[in-house]
Amino acid sequence: MLVAHELALGNEARATQDFIGNTHTNTANSRNPEFPRLLETYGDRAINFTVEPDPELAARYQALATCAPGTLGRALWQFYTDRGFAFPGVVGGANRSLAHHDWGHVIYDYDTTGIGEVEAAAFRAASSGFRGVVMQFLGDLMFYHSSLMSSLVSGKHPRGEMDVPDADCRVADAVRRGRACTLDPYAPDLDFFSHADDNLDDLRVMWNVLPKTIGEDCPCLTNFRRLTPSRP
Repeated sequence: MLVAHELALGNEARATQDFIGNTHTNTANSRNPEFPRLLETYGDRAINFTVEPDPELAARYQALATCAPGTLGRALWQFYTDRGFAFPGVVGGANRSLAHHDWGHVIYDYDTTGIGEVEAAAFRAASSGFRGVVMQFLGDLMFYHSSLMSSLVSGKHPRGEMDVPDADCRVADAVRRGRACTLDPYAPDLDFFSHADDNLDDLRVMWNVLPKTIGEDCPCLTNFRRLTPSRP
């Protein structure tokens, strides 16, 4: 309600800060004793990006190239290289909090497009017990659909960017998959590196990450048709 009120008053900067303050990004950054200094020195970019070299973190992510094909670690390494993203720990790459978010993209199999980000957010909102997950989902809708706020990761997006064929069905399917998933991506003790050498398909089975169901077979469309009277 606070964020909505601030947006209604046209105070996007304050709304953005209050939005971030209620997300996992804020929680993750608060665990870094250096974060207040980084924020003071580099501004909002420090919230999501590596702003000072972290060779140890960079080496850890780059070493995922040695994981066997089909493993979670190798898939995340491929995720970064295919998109030309700098590795976490390299200036300009994701910081620790944003990198944690990226593991989920690989596990749930969602892209980094507008609709892909919204799908991933919907999945997390349904699978996590973290208090800010619904806020994060609403935030992604504001970034990629209504353009009410600018993303601190990717800037201002055109209104309706997530309007693609079956968008509503894809988001509903992400909620369905998230509700079934037994992995809480924001569990305090979760370390994805401990699963880097595990087969990705096996992990999806273990965490009950269901296959996507899009299009004519989507449960949300089936339910819609069941509840909607037929027309002559």
